[in-house]
Amino acid sequence: MLGFLAYLPTIAFVPHQCYLAISALLFWRIYSSTRGLGELDRDFTETGNKVNLYILLCFVAGSVANNYLHRHWGPEEFTIPYTLAIPLCFWAGIKLTTRDYKVIVYCIGLECMVAIFESFQGISTIYSSLANYQVFNDTDLLYNRRVLGLSEGSSHLALKVLLGYVLIDYAKMRGKAFACLKALLLITALLTYGRTSLVALTVFLLFSMIRNWIASTKSCRNSVGAIVGCCIVSLLAYFMRDDLVHQFTRDTNQLELSQRPGIWSEVFEDMRQSLFFGNGSYKKFVGEYHAHNSYLQLFSTHGVVLSILYIILLCRRIKRFSIHVITLFVYSLAQYGLFWGISLIDMLLFSFLFGDSSIPESRTGWRGKARGAQKPS
Repeated sequence: MLGFLAYLPTIAFVPHQCYLAISALLFWRIYSSTRGLGELDRDFTETGNKVNLYILLCFVAGSVANNYLHRHWGPEEFTIPYTLAIPLCFWAGIKLTTRDYKVIVYCIGLECMVAIFESFQGISTIYSSLANYQVFNDTDLLYNRRVLGLSEGSSHLALKVLLGYVLIDYAKMRGKAFACLKALLLITALLTYGRTSLVALTVFLLFSMIRNWIASTKSCRNSVGAIVGCCIVSLLAYFMRDDLVHQFTRDTNQLELSQRPGIWSEVFEDMRQSLFFGNGSYKKFVGEYHAHNSYLQLFSTHGVVLSILYIILLCRRIKRFSIHVITLFVYSLAQYGLFWGISLIDMLLFSFLFGDSSIPESRTGWRGKARGAQKPS
């Protein structure tokens, strides 16, 4: 149920506020538990997250004060600080289980089937009332034929495809069904043509190949296989280089970053002028655009002090910076992925870093070995 609620608000026309339903589910579990509020204490104590929770609450309290002092919240302009949802996101993240991961992957798989159907129909989405609905014209550019699945935008679906692929590896989902799901995800990754997601997925595939090569006991055989595989991929890339450049540069033969340099330049300038307090913990936008970089978004929104506090929280689990976590960080270099407040990617980051590490064969790092439960910190 928690996995489905984490996925549901990513669908078009489902309001983001539906994430609040997660709080109802979590509190219902506490109410129905024989331990009562002791169950809440257990969630953070037995997973070694009590100090982490205190750090997060300090960040939230500081952001609310920052927001209020800069008059983004109060009688004059009532706006509920988005950071109030972060503790709920943190709590939901550490409660995610392997079963929840599978539910999320299945939901993403179904959406991929819808995306492939849309591609065959020559439309961007099955929702004809959606603003991004379009009938594809006769073009060979994948960028102009991006499908949305059940999402509001193609970048949303591209991110979910990336998360689905990462989750299959993270939770060690094996078997023919998940092999087929992987193929389905790769096909959809091309149909959405989210370049940031494709780069992040490529990084993840390279890292996973290196990890599996290092961890394997049959290193000689796998070394030959890895070398042959790299040679085949390199040859394909060489012979298809013109087509790849044509697609990746949108037929301009120049690296086009979709207005990002101008946005980043303006965000940097705003950060320079308000280094310590940022935008008063009110999300920074350049016109109608966010920063298209999670780290710039974080620092421009909250300023240096609060942002460093948040980074310290994440670095407390630096030993869990597996290829799955690194992939999310790479994606967020050119998209506003992480630090949204409450979102699917933020929940998964919290789950990877702070979730119950005592679950065997489900949460692993580079070496593919389950970690023992950590002591409370």
